[in-house]
Amino acid sequence: MLEARRPGLYVERAPVLPALAPLRSDIAAFAGRARRGPVGVPVRIEGWREFERVFGGLGRATHLSYAVRGYFENGGQVAYVLRVGRVADADTGALPRPFVCARRPITVGAATVNVFAASPGAWANRARVVFSLKRAGAGVPGLTIRVETYDEPDEFIGPIKLDARALAEEPGDSELDPLVRAIANRSDRVRVETTLNDMQTRAAQQPRTDWDVELGGGVDGEATQPLYLDAVTVLCDQVEPALLAFPDLGLDVAGDQERADILREAILRCEELKDRMVLTEMPADGDEFRHPPLDFDATVQWSQALRNEDLLGGARSAAFYHPWLRVSDPLGGVVTPLRDVPPCGHVAGTVSRSDRERGASYTPANLLVYDAVDVSRSFAEPVETEFNRLGINMIRCAPGSGLMVWGGGTLARSSTADERENRFVAHRRLINRLVRAIRRVAEPLVFDNNGPELWLTIYRGVNSVLFEAFQHGALKGSRPEEAYQIHCDATLNTPDVIDLGQVLCEIEVAPAAPMEYILLRLSFGGDGRLEVFES
Repeated sequence: MLEARRPGLYVERAPVLPALAPLRSDIAAFAGRARRGPVGVPVRIEGWREFERVFGGLGRATHLSYAVRGYFENGGQVAYVLRVGRVADADTGALPRPFVCARRPITVGAATVNVFAASPGAWANRARVVFSLKRAGAGVPGLTIRVETYDEPDEFIGPIKLDARALAEEPGDSELDPLVRAIANRSDRVRVETTLNDMQTRAAQQPRTDWDVELGGGVDGEATQPLYLDAVTVLCDQVEPALLAFPDLGLDVAGDQERADILREAILRCEELKDRMVLTEMPADGDEFRHPPLDFDATVQWSQALRNEDLLGGARSAAFYHPWLRVSDPLGGVVTPLRDVPPCGHVAGTVSRSDRERGASYTPANLLVYDAVDVSRSFAEPVETEFNRLGINMIRCAPGSGLMVWGGGTLARSSTADERENRFVAHRRLINRLVRAIRRVAEPLVFDNNGPELWLTIYRGVNSVLFEAFQHGALKGSRPEEAYQIHCDATLNTPDVIDLGQVLCEIEVAPAAPMEYILLRLSFGGDGRLEVFES
């Protein structure tokens, strides 16, 4: 907040906060490593350029950045990114604040300025911060700041107009506050703190117009299982994300059991909320930083570990994709121009694109994958068939068509009839979309009087949501009565239920079944003609 010191007009720039859209089901959330940026805080990102600005762009030691790039290249518009990690001081093991600082302060006019990195990590080590002060005649001086960091374009801040009293020889109460506020508002990489010098110190200073400092002392800490579990909780508390992905899980957490526990917790939370899904794949090879083993048995065992009896049916809130993708790597140079990355980010982008083009009720399959040049391994047709039967969605390189997502099943996929409604990603995402819409209808009615009038209002609101889904072909049947049923009356809301302050509403929905197989019947006539029938 600006402090008004004398009568007049004061202007303060404030970022425009984006309007949340809880009904959207095309937004993905990612948790993992990043070069820099806030730790443990979900940041809403609109486009790859904003990711570069906040989190520093691509990083060799992270799959997260490549997954986010693939998400936006495949049609994603908005993403939430959470940088997982805890950064400890190299000497004491404590968590210092600020995390990375200049080796020495500088003196600007009447104040001493300490420069710090805006976020923790080794990214800022040996970063150079250059201050340049320029006066335009008798006008207010302007301070320009340039931040030089490795593997990133320079960041320029300014010119910052400083109050004349901040650079005066007499003591004042300004303490360069305009500088602190301006840098906090305009820079993603550095922060400053200022203290006013005494008269004797200022008298001994020599006039200067340029200063530069070097940052140091930052280290990248480990991202442990508890931190990932915290990330799951934080991301599930956000109202917008409908897809969750953890591309760096294999790099950060050692041990298949710990990794599976994290994913199972995420899947269970998604199942409780009924409005989002987890996209996952084979994890990386830990500290060796390689793509995972791609043999059949290892892949099947990992997918089975995520759908064990502990999930209690929650496996329908997860989809498994295989194999990894091979993408161009600007950081690899001519020696390693390609890099293997998890497919979750690219798949999330195709799901997001399909959601906006066709709707959540359509299976996000048979879709082209962009920003990838190949799959890390191809499989024979019998192997792909078995993967498909087990609910593992393949990514194929089809001759003449390019890379395609070739499957739309959840981890709950089964051949038994009583579980068919849980087989497809389209069914689950339709439920996710309906739950979000029904919540919007029902939540404003929470404190209404519990009676027939309220029940009718709920019925009408839910019916409008389901009728819209029916009109768009998301539900079965030729009439709405065949597609869904809504019950919200006195048979459900008995006096005992009303006394508990509850309203019960039962909804039955029949999703339209996606087409997976096309059967062609060949008929050879006696005259030698061949006829083809589709059935």
